[in-house]
Amino acid sequence: MALRIRDLTVSYGRQRVLHGLSTGDLRRGEVTAVVGPNGAGKSSLFRCIAGALRPGAGTITLDDNDLATLSRAARARATFHLGQDLAPRVALSVFDVVLLSRKSLAGDFGVRARPADLAAVEAVLHELAIQGLADRPVSDLSGGQRQLVGIAQALVRDPQVLLLDEPTSALDVRRQLEVLDLVTALTRRRTIVTLAALHDLSLAARFADNLLVLDAGRIAAEGAPADVLCRSCTADAYRVVLGLHPSPLGHLMVDPSLPPSRPAS
Repeated sequence: MALRIRDLTVSYGRQRVLHGLSTGDLRRGEVTAVVGPNGAGKSSLFRCIAGALRPGAGTITLDDNDLATLSRAARARATFHLGQDLAPRVALSVFDVVLLSRKSLAGDFGVRARPADLAAVEAVLHELAIQGLADRPVSDLSGGQRQLVGIAQALVRDPQVLLLDEPTSALDVRRQLEVLDLVTALTRRRTIVTLAALHDLSLAARFADNLLVLDAGRIAAEGAPADVLCRSCTADAYRVVLGLHPSPLGHLMVDPSLPPSRPAS
């Protein structure tokens, strides 16, 4: 039971951004951190999985079912891509914003909400412990609260694949830990496939079950964080030297440094 990507090629016009990319099994109940320098292809990969970008070649399967064979509505139910932008600052309440995400699956915006939809919204707000924000306008929320609302918009649709593009952007340290701890717990509890694009390698090492390192549209390394981060190809992808050591709390810490300058000849 897993998401699998085989020989995926994606281009924007004449510019190829993913080059025959293949992964191992990205299993349900596990978080895979997708890391790599800017421009490595992380967002393009997520858009392709979600169906917003059509590949030139290759397949993406979920539990051996080819996602390309699904209708647009079925693909939207199976996958959810939460982009880098937080939930928009709108005057609508948190409850209504999450409800609209739920109703968008059926395209019935003009139809009165069904009891099942209202119950689903209430359930996900309780699951994320933000039921106290239900009547608050999204425009009044902090960045961390808006990030949780974005996750609620995803979960209320009950996706099988959750794609999080920089879920900790613009959050303080405490909120980063809270959001990733929550994402990990939800992934386990709902037995979904979660991919999270992260820039902070120490956070990726701490919370992810697997790391997928992209470099110029290709997979440089894949596997358990402790294994992947010690490989020279991972450091080469970032053009840095990576030092690894345990934190006082027992977590793997990543210490990047610029490579030594070459002496002038």
